[in-house]
Amino acid sequence: MILHKAYIFCTKLIIIWYMCLAIPGKITHISKGQATVSYPGQSRPALIGDQKVKVGDYVLVQMGIIIQKLSANQAKSRLQGFL
Repeated sequence: MILHKAYIFCTKLIIIWYMCLAIPGKITHISKGQATVSYPGQSRPALIGDQKVKVGDYVLVQMGIIIQKLSANQAKSRLQGFL
């Protein structure tokens, strides 16, 4: 009886998956380990971490941390998919 109730409960659970998409942004300012990243329509702060970046570089940011540096061509081609 307990197993039957547990099975019914488990079959009624709804699983929701969240996916975060990283949109390429351009670094416009760097100060004390933090960069300002410009996106279409807005700018946001991002921690630099261990990435070697400079003003003018295109980057991907996840959860407020720069995770990858992109070439200008890579950034433009990825932005075309979002815009």
